[in-house]
Amino acid sequence: MFGQNRREPFSLPRLLSAAVLISLLALSLQTAVALPAPGTYEKLKREAEEVLKIRVIAAERKNTPSTEYQFCTITAKVISVTRSQSGLRRGETIRFTSFICPRERLVQGPAQPPLIKPNWKGHIYLNTPVDSEDNPISAGDEGLLELAADGRSFEPSPLSRKRHSIYIPTMAQIKSVLD
Repeated sequence: MFGQNRREPFSLPRLLSAAVLISLLALSLQTAVALPAPGTYEKLKREAEEVLKIRVIAAERKNTPSTEYQFCTITAKVISVTRSQSGLRRGETIRFTSFICPRERLVQGPAQPPLIKPNWKGHIYLNTPVDSEDNPISAGDEGLLELAADGRSFEPSPLSRKRHSIYIPTMAQIKSVLD
């Protein structure tokens, strides 16, 4: 009769075996990622040494060995000072490092900073570098600041969010802005 000598294609044991294999494959492909605990970025912003409102003058990409991140140095004019441990004042020019992860290489991890274009305005949270080995861009440059809370260090003004920053940019967008 029909079905007596044929194997059923969707039997329960076969479906369970397939589900277990797919689960094991998915687990083996995942990488361990350390995400910050809730409230971490807020704490880092509260503890930032420099809290400034700035206007970006220029952004320059740096050649680094990293394959995931593009590092850059940003030059900006201080518009106003909320807090400054180093004594920064309105009108001074500052330089700080940032990083960008292109959409093609996006990885889970710390909050990603936006790609900042010239004339970007907003508040920024910065610190003096603690360990220059951790940040290859700041090695040997004493006046260079770094982000206090990764991508959450940037708080753009409403117009800058739309006109002067790109969130999760492609590699072509990064090259067009930074080269």
